[in-house]
Amino acid sequence: MQDARAAKVERSDASTDAEVRAAGSRSLWHLLLGVVGGVTAAWVLVLLLWDEAPFTLTFDDAYYYLGIARNLVDGHGSTFDQINLTNGYHPLWLLVSTVPFAAGLDDLAAARVLLIVQLVVGSPIGPRT
Repeated sequence: MQDARAAKVERSDASTDAEVRAAGSRSLWHLLLGVVGGVTAAWVLVLLLWDEAPFTLTFDDAYYYLGIARNLVDGHGSTFDQINLTNGYHPLWLLVSTVPFAAGLDDLAAARVLLIVQLVVGSPIGPRT
């Protein structure tokens, strides 16, 4: 009888330990999400407030996508220079890149919006599967 009580106490202690570890893990996860969320928010502010951000943080391929997206929305088709047709791009990202232009934003504002989209989608607190 006493062995049964001792076994029950040991199981109770083990479940308490597991609960404590789980609570600690959740706390650490929340802290990590808070830090990543803070860093993401800081970068969003940098992208919105720093005038040179679209020029400093992007490379030539980004402007290639922006040019094609602008031309698609303006009705010139899949072209970068409005002379030669092109298909050298990822269709899904080009579709995403057309949204700011379809909303009426200029080139600089569209670049800022797309940088923020990349930041949020690429951060650990962004959309998860």
